[in-house]
Amino acid sequence: MLDNLFEGFLREKKYIFRPKTFTERRTYTMVLLLIDTGVRIDEALSLTRDHLDFDNLMIKVRGKGAKERLVPMSYELRAAFIRFLGLSLHRFELVFPTRKGTRQYYGDVYRTFAKLCQRLGIKPIGFHCCRRTYARNYLKNDGNLFYLQASMGHSKLETARRYVEVEPEALKKAHLKTSVLSRLK
Repeated sequence: MLDNLFEGFLREKKYIFRPKTFTERRTYTMVLLLIDTGVRIDEALSLTRDHLDFDNLMIKVRGKGAKERLVPMSYELRAAFIRFLGLSLHRFELVFPTRKGTRQYYGDVYRTFAKLCQRLGIKPIGFHCCRRTYARNYLKNDGNLFYLQASMGHSKLETARRYVEVEPEALKKAHLKTSVLSRLK
């Protein structure tokens, strides 16, 4: 189910989904941010333009307890941000503002997201699933658990570990890659 959601959003280039309005483009870009970086929805809603460093592909995020951290972004996310911010006729400080430039409410953002999911024929899910998907894919693609912890803003490694369920196929692949006997061939 989760993969279907992201397939629909990520295949914009193949015309499965093409945002038509400012609200759709804003929601689309926000979901790409959540999937690409694993930031919390609250962190995304409070993100300001001066926290985006397109040259170094970094985002300064204010996490829980007003702690700041740097989170890397992909070239694809940078391109999505540039497209979205270029469409904005306003120059508000917030990256994802309301039409008046104020911070959006979670309920309003989720309602817009759910409508978009319905349009794509996808059952809506919570934004936190994006964070879990980010963590799972990060480790599945040989990411380091310590870097994941820093990226997600967790003070304890155990918290980062809770986001990830070990899949049997991934465990098998890791074992074959690291097995002493396999390397003796």
